[in-house]
Order: sequence, then structure tokens, then C-alpha cells
Amino acid sequence: MLFPDTIYEKDLSADSNCRRMAVSIAAGKCCAAVWDDNMPGSLRIVSTERVSIDQNGNWNGLEDFLYENPGLLAPMARTTVLIDTHDIAIVPESLSEDCASRLLRISAISDSAYDNTRYTEVWHGSSVGVRFGLLLPSKLSRFLNRSFQPLEIHWYASAIIQYCRNIIIKDCDKTRRLHAFAAISSSSHITVVVLDTSGNLVAAISRTGSCHSDLTYYTLSLLSSLTSSIRDEVSLSIFGNPKEAKAIKEKLSGWIDAKMHTYLPEKPSLIDPTQLHLISPELCAAIDL
Repeated sequence: MLFPDTIYEKDLSADSNCRRMAVSIAAGKCCAAVWDDNMPGSLRIVSTERVSIDQNGNWNGLEDFLYENPGLLAPMARTTVLIDTHDIAIVPESLSEDCASRLLRISAISDSAYDNTRYTEVWHGSSVGVRFGLLLPSKLSRFLNRSFQPLEIHWYASAIIQYCRNIIIKDCDKTRRLHAFAAISSSSHITVVVLDTSGNLVAAISRTGSCHSDLTYYTLSLLSSLTSSIRDEVSLSIFGNPKEAKAIKEKLSGWIDAKMHTYLPEKPSLIDPTQLHLISPELCAAIDL
């Protein structure tokens, strides 16, 4: 059963050395997937919409969600947590640690408000020529590290970025200078990734809006900041929730001819293709990679 009401350890594969888990944390929704790489049909996904972030950066409802699903706290070979936050910095791999740290602090929060007892820096690399830095509430960082080991904490959009890079490397239209991908999680959330023909990251955003028009604006604003000729220089693919993706495609039609994208059909996956629309694209990509 892909979507059980609750996940218990008895529902998981017996060998903890083969278990993997991906958790996506965003305001309004938290999803967790557990599976065994060597066991087809082992994928289990649970989610909650009782997750919110307050003005102090505390993620309310997250601990309750995990405790209500004790299987998520069972031993795992690897756990990847994807966190949706605007408190990030994307820096070249060559940038020194001190400069990267400084850039993260001034990008995410003013130095006058920065308190290293309240915030924790988390950095992770990528295969697209950059590093991602997140500034997390220390309480959240401690809770995640206490709950999951071994643990990798990534920016919410990083799985989408890696997934799109694989597409560029495999099948790239050399007539376009930039390749953009818009992943629609819901009517109010979009992740936009832009890469060059070599698969290097050019830009990426993850935004929440109140309607389709907001998501369309975020997409066009990013693309127009990169080129004066969106229609000629950019290829745009949209994927995720089919209904929402189609609505965004129609709103963009006056500026760019976007195409609907489906996950690579020949790529081995634990996910039933008929159920892809039920899973957020960020979690989909994290499972598939």
C-alpha cells in the first residue's frame, strides 16, 4: 500500500541497512517516503498538512507527524531531508568557507539580527557546479540530527535540480541557450530551475503564492532576468500535479511555448507511473535519484 494511514517499523523491510527515507518539509505540507532499494513494492508514503512555521522560525506540527508515524524514526541506511526555506545562498564551489558563510548570513538575515545560538548553517554540495547553504533554526537542526542518523539536509529544490540535470545531459536541445523546468507541487507552490546546455545551474527559486497568476509571475520574472528573449533562448518544461501544471502552461502561453514533461519512462523507479500525480515532484525526484 503506497499511502498507508500510519507507518510502523513492522511495515518496513527487515534489513535496516537497505532502508532509505526522503522527507520534504514545507509550510503547509510535510511528506515522508520510506523504501528498500532491493525490494519492489516496498515504497510507503505518508503526509500531513498540519505543518506551519511561526515568526521565530519554529516548525510546528513536524514532531507530532514523526511521532505519529514511528516507522519514520526506525534505523535507516540513509535519510535525506528536503527543507523549503528562503534562507538560502547558492555559491560557486570555489568560494571560500568564510565568504560563503558571510554571504549566507547577509542573504538570509541581517547581521544585527544574526545569533549563532538561534541559527545553524547547513551546507551541501551538488553536481551542478555550486554549493547550497541553508540557515536553519538551531532547534530544528538539533531535532533532525537527533531523530535521523545518518542524515543529509538539503534545500527543497536540490532534488529537482539534480533530476533536471540528468534530463539535460540525456536529451538537450542545443538550439536553446537555457533550459528551464517548472515543478508544480500544488496550486500555491512552484520550483523553477534553469540550467545551461552543459547541465550547469544558472538559477533556481522555490516560491509559494496565492494563485496561478503568482506562480506565473515568479516564473516569468526569473526568466526575464536571464535573457531579453525568453521565447527564442529558453526551453521550458512543466511537470508535477497535472491539473495545476496545465493551468500554469496556459497562463504562460502568451510569453513562451512551454511543454508538459513526464518523468523519464525508461528510468527504473519505485513509483507506479499512474500515481506520480499524487506525489510532490520534489519528493518524486528524491526517491527516483
